[in-house]
Amino acid sequence: MLDGVTEASACLIRELIADMAIGANINPSSRKGARSFGRLRNLKSKMQTITLLLQQEYGINSLIDLENRDMDILNLFQEYA
Repeated sequence: MLDGVTEASACLIRELIADMAIGANINPSSRKGARSFGRLRNLKSKMQTITLLLQQEYGINSLIDLENRDMDILNLFQEYA
């Protein structure tokens, strides 16, 4: 399902998608309720790509390891923008 992503990161992505599917953990100003299948598929794809880039560029093997790495993440987005 999440090719190339470590199992720890894949588990976190699955949890995020499951939460979004029922409408949990969304921005308070957003429309309430579950997200559409297309939105969930798009989010999964983006999270997988970002996770793969973080693994390749910074050697981050799990999304849990992102704590206190804000500048690295911002630099990654600036490189690929």
